[in-house]
Amino acid sequence: MREKGHWILVGALLASCLLIGCGGGGGGGTQPPPITPPPEPFNLGGKVMDASGKGLAGAAVVIVVKDTGQQVAATTSSSKGDYGFFVSPGNYRVRATLAGYQPGQADVNLYAGDKRLSVNITLTQ
Repeated sequence: MREKGHWILVGALLASCLLIGCGGGGGGGTQPPPITPPPEPFNLGGKVMDASGKGLAGAAVVIVVKDTGQQVAATTSSSKGDYGFFVSPGNYRVRATLAGYQPGQADVNLYAGDKRLSVNITLTQ
C-alpha cells in the first residue's frame, strides 16, 4: 500500500510541475519570450472634392506603394466624398478618379507613431 501512495505523490508532483512549471533552483522555470504585437495600423483618410471644396461621391480611391506602384488597398468615396484606409508605416501614393474629372493624387509618408492622417484630394474638370 505504501508503494501505491508513493506513486500517487509522484504523480501529483509531476502534475503540479506541468501546471505551474518546475524551475531548477529559484528561477521558476524558463519563460517564453514576450510576444511583440504587430505594428498598429494607421488610419489614413480624407475627402475627395472638386475645386470648390464640395465632396465628390463615388470616386475610386486607391493607395499604392510609392516606390513600386503596388496597390495596397482600394475603396470608393462616400456620399460626402470621404474615404479611409488602414495601412502600415510606409511611403504611399493615394490616387482618386471619377468620370468627368481629371485624376488627382497625393504622396503620403506614414511613420511609426502617426495615428491619424488626413489627406484631401481635389479633382478638377
